[in-house]
Amino acid sequence: MIKKQLLQLFSALILFIPFAGIAQVCTPDPVVIASGYHGVFPTFNQGVVSGVVGLNYSQTFTIFAPSDTVVSGYTAEIDSVLIDSIANMPAGLSLTYSNSDSMYFPNVAGCFIISGTIADTAGLYVIRLYVTPFGMVYATPVGDLMLQDLGAQLWSTYNLQVNACANLLPVITNTNNELDCGLSGYTYQWYLDSVAVTGANGQTYQATADGNYYVVVTDVNSCTFSSPALNVVTGIEENTALHFSIYPNPCNTYFTLQLNTAFAINSTVLNVTDISGRLVHTTGINNRKYELDITALAKGIYFITLQNNEGVSTRRIEIIK
Repeated sequence: MIKKQLLQLFSALILFIPFAGIAQVCTPDPVVIASGYHGVFPTFNQGVVSGVVGLNYSQTFTIFAPSDTVVSGYTAEIDSVLIDSIANMPAGLSLTYSNSDSMYFPNVAGCFIISGTIADTAGLYVIRLYVTPFGMVYATPVGDLMLQDLGAQLWSTYNLQVNACANLLPVITNTNNELDCGLSGYTYQWYLDSVAVTGANGQTYQATADGNYYVVVTDVNSCTFSSPALNVVTGIEENTALHFSIYPNPCNTYFTLQLNTAFAINSTVLNVTDISGRLVHTTGINNRKYELDITALAKGIYFITLQNNEGVSTRRIEIIK
């Protein structure tokens, strides 16, 4: 009878234990510890996060075992809890413990992780965790007679849903320099010449510079889909009389502007914009050779524009760090 009650007790305590993977350090959930509740969290009722075939998966569990408890007037003293094994995990996942021997002790918070890249088929995996509690149970409430050792293997189950990525292919269309990937209801990141365009996170993007554009679309399962690149020529004509060169390019601390001899420098304004079109620097220049300190700018693609009464001329530079 006592044996059965203890099994029920430890089932209640340990029924909430999952698994972990790849060699990384986990951190017990401070909210769980502060709550004062004992057991393993999340519980089987709270469930584990779902995964996606071919993508990284990670689920951390916190274990906080009690030192003792009472079942029908009998004191059960818990010495330790051993995590034995995990069954029916999807291929690619593995179990890692905060304690190298997978042994956890009362009132000492610990954790373990299931993680890795799922290399199995989509579906519902009913994973089973096997654990063994160790300790003593006493025959009377005052504990004057030791009755038996604990050591019965217990198990708990979790439902792990593994989904498959959809087969999506975004294709960019260009209408008067407005680019549209043709897919709605997702998250987006547009790229120009393989550099992410800051703030370009919609289904459409208004191209402001020549180059090769593509978009990466992400669905609710964190699956990503990249469009083929589309070369875009904005068709904005430039006044050749305002020609200038920039060197070095790429650059990291400064660059030098060298203006064409035909360039009228009176009332000439230099503007520096980032790839999203945000103005990051502006100044007037009055020499045909001008050096600009760019140490305060982050790495990325920028556009250098000179403008005066004769027109506008733009060059692209790359800042590297």
